[in-house]
Amino acid sequence: VDIKNADGVPEIEKRKFYNFIKPRSPLSIDPVIVDPEFLFCSISSNVTYNINTTSLKDNDIKSLVALSISKFNNDNLNNFKSTLRYSKFLKAIDDTHPSILSNETVISPFKVLQPIRGVSFSKIINFGFELDDNIIQSIPGTDLHPYDVFHNVRTSTFKSNNVDCFVEDDGKGTLYVTKVDGSFHKRIYKVGTVVYETGTINISNLVVDDYTSSELKLFVSPKHKDIFSEKNVILSIRDSDIIVNVTPLRV
Repeated sequence: VDIKNADGVPEIEKRKFYNFIKPRSPLSIDPVIVDPEFLFCSISSNVTYNINTTSLKDNDIKSLVALSISKFNNDNLNNFKSTLRYSKFLKAIDDTHPSILSNETVISPFKVLQPIRGVSFSKIINFGFELDDNIIQSIPGTDLHPYDVFHNVRTSTFKSNNVDCFVEDDGKGTLYVTKVDGSFHKRIYKVGTVVYETGTINISNLVVDDYTSSELKLFVSPKHKDIFSEKNVILSIRDSDIIVNVTPLRV
């Protein structure tokens, strides 16, 4: 069961389901209501439009595209065992308004982690699809790599010992906690493994002192453009995870 704008089912609704199912179940069976697992997608779309064919302004186009993405989510995703077809998604953005010429869109799947602050956190996370395995090149003889290197697996920023940190992979199957060091990221310690072929991530003994935002996101780069969820996972795009930038052109 998915409730619109909610990540799961409130406890009061679970109790209602339980009270309805229990009298109808065999005596030896005790119903259990389990929250669904979510796979979210972060959207970053750069849209180009022709200002000679519309009176709409940048913010108007931006708002319309964001609405198109939300509609695509409601019509095609936000359900168990869904598939986000990349080409159809790009077409939905292009079809938002006749003035739109093209779009370049990056889709970043992620799952939300909920480690308790200050407590060692371990968990196996399965994305269910193959991931990129590009090797991250470090500066020879150091634990440093440029800060803007795009990792196959990475988290949003969190605090550890009052320092901004991340979890990042090395492209060889190992996860590290890293921190900002000038224009580089520096590896601090190993914190798990990645199996790129299956999209399985094993986080071990990660300590998060605080989040720098409301949640900790674990992003991955899929091997293929189409993204799908398994039968027990809801694939969804939240409005808060949509970023649209527009560029006007005179054509």
